[in-house]
Amino acid sequence: MSRGLGLCAVMHLLVCGGLTGHVRAQEAAAAKTAAAGNGGARAAEDRAVVFIAPAGLPSDLSSALEEAVAAQVSLVGGELVFLEAGEGDAGLEERMTQAEALAREHHAVGAFWIDARPSKRWFMYIMDSTGAHVVVRPLSAENTSLDAAIEAAAVIAGSATDALLKRTPIEGDLAPKLQAPAPEEALVLELGYSGTAFAPREPWVHGTWIGAAWRWPAGSYVGVSYVWSPPLRIVDEINFELARYPIWLQGGVRISPFRHFDVGGELALGIEVRTRTTTSEVPGLAARASSTRTTYLASVRLVAEYRLTEWLAVVLRVSPEVALNSFDYKKLPDPKSGKPEVTYLSPYLLRFTGQLGLAIIR
Repeated sequence: MSRGLGLCAVMHLLVCGGLTGHVRAQEAAAAKTAAAGNGGARAAEDRAVVFIAPAGLPSDLSSALEEAVAAQVSLVGGELVFLEAGEGDAGLEERMTQAEALAREHHAVGAFWIDARPSKRWFMYIMDSTGAHVVVRPLSAENTSLDAAIEAAAVIAGSATDALLKRTPIEGDLAPKLQAPAPEEALVLELGYSGTAFAPREPWVHGTWIGAAWRWPAGSYVGVSYVWSPPLRIVDEINFELARYPIWLQGGVRISPFRHFDVGGELALGIEVRTRTTTSEVPGLAARASSTRTTYLASVRLVAEYRLTEWLAVVLRVSPEVALNSFDYKKLPDPKSGKPEVTYLSPYLLRFTGQLGLAIIR
């Protein structure tokens, strides 16, 4: 009887011990599952970055900015929290405090925000979650479009997120260098001073030059120009005036070795209509009739242009010019009187022209 009671007691202890072990195993498994869930959630939070867009951005630009940044951030394994800044001008310290608070709230590894200046230039700030490291990068340069600024912001955000996730310094070069906007076709109007070394008797002729040209993005261009100068007055045995009307067709190529500065080479062909009106101050001699002749010209030119603004530039042009059919103004010898030939004006076969003026680019 006592032996039976002892066996029952032993069986009871074994059953209770088995149930207790099973319950503890279930509790351990549940705790492990919960820990794994919390770790996964925490890991997801540790991949987040906060991006703060400028206040008052149009909805289409805001959407484009969010899509571009989200695409770049997701490529490096990050998750984007896209927010918009509040209205009002805030200083850098206040912006940093707000960004740090938002990073803590969203368990983010860092925060980015855009400073949109009244000059329409954008700057992007990158900060880690502690606020210990802040880097600023320009998003736009002169004449940069908003689309280009958005693309730059997305590229920087992707590079910065990758650095933050890998716990590497964010002070490195996070963005490609901003490039000048691609050139476009343009109409150019030019106006300025022109001076020509014309003849030994008239060593320097002053005038005004006006021109128009069409430029292509590759740097080539073609145009026409005209130079006005007052008539030359020759006083000798015979007095006369010489009026010149040079018209040029030119074409060339420009390159930009430095910012705002272009240099180019031109080839030009021209015709110069010369009208001579002969007068005489000798009593008893009547004024002689006018005569018109045409000279054909060719020129190789060096051109330099400095951009003052997007649409205004200073232009310098220097060129040797060749007269293909030069002729002199002279008096033929008189066999009866024995008077020799007299040359009143002998234009240079090879002359030099310099021009300085302004160009309006539209």
